[in-house]
Amino acid sequence: MNFKNLAQYAALLLAFAGAPAFAQSDCGVVPEKPQIVDGATATMEELVANSEEVKSYIGEVDSFLDCHEAFMQEDSFSDLPENEQVVYANAMETILEARNAIGPEFNDQVQAFRDAQPAE
Repeated sequence: MNFKNLAQYAALLLAFAGAPAFAQSDCGVVPEKPQIVDGATATMEELVANSEEVKSYIGEVDSFLDCHEAFMQEDSFSDLPENEQVVYANAMETILEARNAIGPEFNDQVQAFRDAQPAE
């Protein structure tokens, strides 16, 4: 799944935030995915700062997903209707896919940055 369309991601987050199962967990809000800089026009400083944002996002999502994984092992999750469990699990999978996609997206922009540099 491609999350370059931020509107899709935002719609997912809004829909997920209202899910009853989500309200029962105590894992906080879904971490906000940072915007990836345009490597062809970014400065080295912007690229480095964006790298830190990406690393931070990945760490926050990992903690968020770990918390939700623990919640999915609890009786309170098992007691939810099956359709809510499926929606919840699918939302976690979608968030994981977004987390896994950001590294390659950023790396593409690093390559664009390199390609934009004058030859030595």
